[in-house]
Amino acid sequence: ALTEVQSALELEPGYIDALNLLAHLQLRAADLPGALATYERSLEARPDQGLTVLAVGYLLQDAGRSPEAIVRFEEAAALGEADAWFALARLAVDGGDEVEGRRLLEEEYFARTKGGRKYTEALALKADLDRRRQLRFAAGSGGLMLALGLPLVVLTRRRTGWTLRVLLE
Repeated sequence: ALTEVQSALELEPGYIDALNLLAHLQLRAADLPGALATYERSLEARPDQGLTVLAVGYLLQDAGRSPEAIVRFEEAAALGEADAWFALARLAVDGGDEVEGRRLLEEEYFARTKGGRKYTEALALKADLDRRRQLRFAAGSGGLMLALGLPLVVLTRRRTGWTLRVLLE
């Protein structure tokens, strides 16, 4: 397949589908730098390829180049790729900004799609963020009850002279 794609590119160097297929084959052969270069070549020829921009973003993210990946995800989102919003939300959550991650999921991703490749992962991320929020609320409520309740028990015990066992009963 690689030989056929390269032959096609010799005949037509700007053939977008062949460039994207070559990049995919390079990825399967674990040639990340070659795949990135081929995708970039494809995007130079036709920059409005949302899925290709998204793929480049994921490759950059996998390579540990998050700032560059964010730029590519934002470009893909501007080109109408809803999955780019999920990628941005995931990066925000992984970076410790759960509020921004939740906002991107709810206001951008779920507002644009009702299904797709990343929809199940997006639902799982939203459920995880909801669970974290509930745990923080429960911990805060418990701490507040303890902070308010303990002094009240001590004050009541001192004023009435009752033992702790009597107060608990």
